[in-house]
Amino acid sequence: MKGNTLLHFDNPIKFLEYIKQFEIYDDWKINNGLMNDRGYKIAGSDFFVEVRRLFELKEIFRKKVSIAEMTTWLDSFVHLERLCNLMIANFTQEQLSNIEIGIEYVVKMSKKSRVDVVIKYMNKYCLFEFSTVKGFNKLKTTYDKKRIELMIYKDMMSNYIEYPSKIICYPFIGLYEYQGDQRQEKFYRNNINNISYAYEYLRKFLLK
Repeated sequence: MKGNTLLHFDNPIKFLEYIKQFEIYDDWKINNGLMNDRGYKIAGSDFFVEVRRLFELKEIFRKKVSIAEMTTWLDSFVHLERLCNLMIANFTQEQLSNIEIGIEYVVKMSKKSRVDVVIKYMNKYCLFEFSTVKGFNKLKTTYDKKRIELMIYKDMMSNYIEYPSKIICYPFIGLYEYQGDQRQEKFYRNNINNISYAYEYLRKFLLK
């Protein structure tokens, strides 16, 4: 998996250590607003420089990464950090040592189609697609869209990841937690509950 990802981490702790090094992530919030407007403070940051460098180094992507895309990654990292914290708190050391995390996984022979996040446990894979919407009324339609995308990725990956390996999918649809500096409690709580559900999903279907 390592050679086909923009970022790869040997375990959840490594992911947390990585994101904590970026100053911009310290006070990052999943804030409602246009991606390019939210991303203005990313431009020129250490995170911006690192991601652009990796895109050029890896040479596995068709185009340069945009500011808007970096913004969505930071939003996804907030959710993934919460998921990693749950895994670290509840999984055994042996389980954690067998968990890998890949960011922007390129599916082989797919014209460089990318899965947002892949969490691998031994010979099992969980594919994640992340998206954020403005209200509860958008959750189901976005979930259905991302679920279809994941099933397509799963089908393509099944060409080279064969039994007894296993591929499962999880579309994570979040809500914008902040409007300016004001936290939207219902949206925040929905995201927390969604991460708890994702953790249970991994515990039941990835670890067993």
